[in-house]
Amino acid sequence: MTLQSLLLSAFSRNLKKSHLNKPEILAQTVVDFVNASKLKLRDPLPSIQSVSEHCKIAKETVRQAYNILKRNGVVDAKRGRAYFVITEHYKGVPNVFLMFNYFGTPHKVETLKGILAGVGDKAKLSFFSHYKDPDTFVKTLNDAKGKYDYYVVMPLRDEKCAKALAEFDQSKLLLIDIDIDYPNKSCPKIIQNFNEKFYDILLKLEPSIKKYPDFTLSMVIAGAPREHKTAFEKFCKKFGFKYEFIDKKLEAADIKDKKIWFLFDDDDLVTVVKRSDELGLKIKKDYAIVSYNDIPIKHIICGGITTISIDFFALGERVAKQILSWDPTCDETVETYLIDGKTI
Repeated sequence: MTLQSLLLSAFSRNLKKSHLNKPEILAQTVVDFVNASKLKLRDPLPSIQSVSEHCKIAKETVRQAYNILKRNGVVDAKRGRAYFVITEHYKGVPNVFLMFNYFGTPHKVETLKGILAGVGDKAKLSFFSHYKDPDTFVKTLNDAKGKYDYYVVMPLRDEKCAKALAEFDQSKLLLIDIDIDYPNKSCPKIIQNFNEKFYDILLKLEPSIKKYPDFTLSMVIAGAPREHKTAFEKFCKKFGFKYEFIDKKLEAADIKDKKIWFLFDDDDLVTVVKRSDELGLKIKKDYAIVSYNDIPIKHIICGGITTISIDFFALGERVAKQILSWDPTCDETVETYLIDGKTI
C-alpha cells in the first residue's frame, strides 16, 4: 500500500471515531504521520479531490484542514503543485480537558477567567461540568480518556469518582481546588487547604467573635468541605463558644438574632441578609456574618462582608501556567486569607 493510500485510510478511520470536527481530524492525522516519521520532508499530501472522494466529504472541508496545517507550519503549497510536508516534527498547542463542578458560580467564573487569561491562544481548552453528580463525573471523564493531552479536574469526593481517577494516566491528570485520595495517586495538584488554613483564619477572627458572648456560632455545613466542620468544632471548643451545625439550606424561619452566621453558600447569605432586614435586625448588633469565597458584590453588601477566601483568579492563572509548562510533580496549596469586612 502506498503512503498516499495509507494516509487516505487513516483519514477515513479517524473521521469515524474522533470527537473533533472534520478539518481538525484530517489535520491531526497528518501531524501524527509527520511525528511518527511516516511523512517526511517534501512528501506530498493526497490531493483535495482524492481526499474528498475517498472520505466522501466536501472539498472545502479538506481545504480547511490543509489550511490549518499550512498556518501551523506543517505543510506548504506552491502554485500548480500539491501540498507537501515542510517539517520533521510538529508539536501543536496542548489539547486540554477541563471539568469543574459548576461554571456558573461567581468564584468559579473567576477561576475560569484566570485560566483563559493565562493560556490565551497557547492551548485548546474543552470545558465540561459534572454538577456534583458521581455518574456524570465518571461518564464524562471516561468518555474523554485518550482524547486530550492533559486533564484538569475539580474532583468529587465519591467512591465511583475515586475509582475513575485511580484508573487514569496520573502524569496527564491535574486535580484543582479540592483534593481526593485514591490508590496509587501520583498526579499533580493545585488545591485549597480546607482544614489547617481554615482553622488559622478562625484564630484571627477570635478577638472579634468574643465581642458577642451571648451569640451562637451557626455554621451552615450543607455544601461545605467536610474539613471545615472539624476545624470549626475544634475552634469553638478551644475558646468555649456556643455553636451549632445546620445541614440544610436556610429558610426564612431559620433566621433569628444572636447568631454569628458562617455561610458557605451565597444563597444562604442572601436569605440571612434579606430576612434579617425584614425583621429589623441590625448587623453587628443582633447578628453577624462570616462568608466563604470572595466575589466582588460581597465588598458592597452590608458595607463589605467579612469573608474567608482564596484568590480564585490567581488559582486560574496557576492552572494556566501548569497547562503551558506541565510539571508532573506539581504539588501546590493556594493561600487562604481573611478579607476584613463590616459584618463581625
